[in-house]
Amino acid sequence: MRFKGSFALPVSRWLLQVGSVLFGAYFVYVLVPTAPGAAADFFDNKVFSALLLIPAVICLIRGFTSTGSRRVWLAIGIGILFWWGGDLYSRLFFEGATVRPVPSTADMLYLMFYPSVFVGIFALLRRLSDVPRTLWLQGVIAALAVAAIDATLVLETWNGADVSSSAAGMATQLAYPMADLVLLMLVFGGRAVAGGQLGRAWNWMTGALVLLAVADSLHLYQVANGQYHPGGLIDVLWPGAMLLIAFAALDDDGAIERREVNRRWLTLPSAIFASMAAMIVVLDHFKSFGLQTIAPAIGAIVIVIIDMALVQRDNLDLLERVREESFVDLVTGIPNRRALIRDLEYHCAESTNEEPAVLILLDLRGFKAYNDKFGHAAGDALLRRLGNNLARAASGFGGAYRHSGDEFGVIAFGGHEQAPGIARVTSQALYERGDGFEISALAGIVMIPLESRDPIAILKLADQRLYAEKYKHTTVSPQQSAAMVKLAQSRPSNIGKYTRLIEATLRLAGSLKGMHNDEIENMVKGFQLRDIGNSAVPEAILNKDGKLTETEWQVVRSHTVVGERILNGIPAMRPVAEIVRHHHERYDGGGYPDGLAGDAIPEGARLVAIAQAFEGMTAERAFRAAMTFREAVAELGAQAGKQFDPRALAAFCQALDNTADASQKDAAAAASVSPKANVARPDMTPAGQHAVPVASAGPPPEPVMAAVSGATAPAPPPAAPSQPSPLPPRVAPRAPSPEPKLAPVGANGHYVPPPPPAPAMFN
Repeated sequence: MRFKGSFALPVSRWLLQVGSVLFGAYFVYVLVPTAPGAAADFFDNKVFSALLLIPAVICLIRGFTSTGSRRVWLAIGIGILFWWGGDLYSRLFFEGATVRPVPSTADMLYLMFYPSVFVGIFALLRRLSDVPRTLWLQGVIAALAVAAIDATLVLETWNGADVSSSAAGMATQLAYPMADLVLLMLVFGGRAVAGGQLGRAWNWMTGALVLLAVADSLHLYQVANGQYHPGGLIDVLWPGAMLLIAFAALDDDGAIERREVNRRWLTLPSAIFASMAAMIVVLDHFKSFGLQTIAPAIGAIVIVIIDMALVQRDNLDLLERVREESFVDLVTGIPNRRALIRDLEYHCAESTNEEPAVLILLDLRGFKAYNDKFGHAAGDALLRRLGNNLARAASGFGGAYRHSGDEFGVIAFGGHEQAPGIARVTSQALYERGDGFEISALAGIVMIPLESRDPIAILKLADQRLYAEKYKHTTVSPQQSAAMVKLAQSRPSNIGKYTRLIEATLRLAGSLKGMHNDEIENMVKGFQLRDIGNSAVPEAILNKDGKLTETEWQVVRSHTVVGERILNGIPAMRPVAEIVRHHHERYDGGGYPDGLAGDAIPEGARLVAIAQAFEGMTAERAFRAAMTFREAVAELGAQAGKQFDPRALAAFCQALDNTADASQKDAAAAASVSPKANVARPDMTPAGQHAVPVASAGPPPEPVMAAVSGATAPAPPPAAPSQPSPLPPRVAPRAPSPEPKLAPVGANGHYVPPPPPAPAMFN
């Protein structure tokens, strides 16, 4: 709030400076007694009158030249003019009189000051907005406590004095402190409400009204006891109070200081004033103060009790709102995951086979691309629209929830017959298409309680079915698959000549184990891509001739985790990624990267571990000759229950017996008449034992297999694969055997296992 006109502010400041100088001079005059004369007349009449008129002029200038504070300072300026008028009337008509009649016109003018100032202060308080009810109650408490204190200090003094006056005179004399009491109640209540938002102007106004109340109370006391004499120190307090009001007018800029209320201190003012009121009530037992004192004190205590009750109610309401909001998603405004689990627990407990419920998890397709293209703000807006659409669609048969991220959920009433229709309706509610984007939804459905009564198990099952739906709708192109296989075989290329036979064997072994077609295909892809993580292993480590250090071994072993991360980037390859991660686990728990054991290892990974070991043993190496099928199977059998799952190994061997032609196996065995090579590299096994490479193009071999005789030996530190040695092998490599025939292929593209042969394997 600024002054209008360039003259207003300088003139007001000049007047305030003049008033301050005059007030100092008048104060010195009062302190230093002087004989009646020209000086006394000058200070008692002219200076005193000027000290009342100057604040009035400043307030009026402030009111006429401001906008938002116009009513405040015009009302207060007019009130000070009334006070100045009462003083002027007294000097004109009661000058030299021994006793001034009470009441008189001067009293009427004096008392008009109070309603005018009341209007101005009330207008000042109206600047506040959104004030908590607690602060208003604290203002009432402060006002009542001040009223009780003022009544104790002033009214009781008047009651105890020997005053001979008419009822009208007594009422007039009491009107001044009572009016001061009203203003003090307003100003202290306002301070409690405002919390410092009204700035320094409010501080000046508070000081002025306190000074005025002190002056009127002392005047009343001295009049009641016959001690008042004009020109005393009390007369300094009235112009001093008016001068403080002038300071308030110049300091008021009309702005409200928006401060964060420190709620820890909210109860401090009411606690102080309530303690004062309680003290007065206690003292009343020893000396009766009268109803005019006890009534406001008791009122302050009652308001404190009401305030406490309201605060307690507000706290309970706030706690309930926080609890309710904790079950609401902030983005969409519909219930969140916590609400979904809460309601799911209820339905698991209350649903019956006759009145079942259904949980549907819905996943948005295309949302990530939309979010990346249009930004997170547009993505949140889309989620709000879709969430509201889903809530409306589900309102007739259940409730909608935002499960997490781009997943939603619906709990509805219905059985097997209604579930597909509910899933179709809710999926359609999450469909949106626009320029450059299309959003749709896939669903995973679980019946309650037909399939489970455990909320966590139901959520897990719904998530698995939702993931299966996503997998069905996510494909990997032949080009992508070929590129990944090429990457997996690129470092180094040690693919054996029986790779196609082993893949066919894996398919048949999966069928013998009762695996689904999708699981079988994922297992074969895992076998093909098991070493894709070698792309992150330095060639210097992969091709090292000597023994690997422990640090180099850690790098080599990390290829399973790296491969998993590569494949996890494609949603359709995530089941394959799990196989790639765990294909170096051992059945006895001694493998890596997670040290899984037994059935904790994924079934596909257990079969791939056997297949890669078999391929490594039947492939030619620079440091040893290839094994025959019979020798390789013997090595595998020696590790049954240790490195390999016995049941998976039995299925693999049976599938191998059925997949390859027996005569070709015998030919391959006959061609391998040379004894097994015992080439001793420093990082290989001792002479007379066979090291089984577990990957054709991957990390170093697994721990040593037992010899054909069945003896086992402790596994030496694994060794890294290397390029062909520049030195000639001690044993000439065997001639390549013809590739065995593959099993027949069915119409669905999967290998059809032939009936198992009557004779035992390799007889």
